[in-house]
Amino acid sequence: MNEKTAKYTDRELFQRVSKGDQASLTILYTNYRDRLLRESYFILGDMADAEDTVQEVFVAVWNLRQSIKVENSFLPYLLQATWNKSLTKIRNRMKKEELEEMYHYVAEKTIEDQPFEREELAQLLDKALQLVPPAARRSFMLQYMEGHNQQSVATQQNISLQVVKNNVSLALRILRQALGNKKSF
Repeated sequence: MNEKTAKYTDRELFQRVSKGDQASLTILYTNYRDRLLRESYFILGDMADAEDTVQEVFVAVWNLRQSIKVENSFLPYLLQATWNKSLTKIRNRMKKEELEEMYHYVAEKTIEDQPFEREELAQLLDKALQLVPPAARRSFMLQYMEGHNQQSVATQQNISLQVVKNNVSLALRILRQALGNKKSF
């Protein structure tokens, strides 16, 4: 800590952040970045993902600054937020891997099938996607067809990250149900 940062406690810095002082957030970031990066890297095993996670934590802190309460040290809050975001990334990575496996299986199968079967599969997928509400369909398409992460989808659609998660979950549920039953539409 330098002389400027040493004169404020976490609580004082966060009080300043909650009033919109970005410089105080920068001080907190500087003070805790390395520790949070180590924690996230330990969970994720990928430095780029760990760096993204720490950035996302501080963006969330800024966005939620008026509702976060800091009693003494800000570190416990930051550690919990980092662990939660890291674990969410692991869960999303697992879901994405499962979907990629399904996609590769379908793509492989489609190549082996006759041309009319490929067309039929494409039509089934199109019909199933039409069952998905437009907002959920757009979130799903951006994430799984265009390869964007959920934060990017939220930014592009100008909606919250939680809404993106809900939209994608709804789309997957409808597609599983529609394609799993192989019913005609």
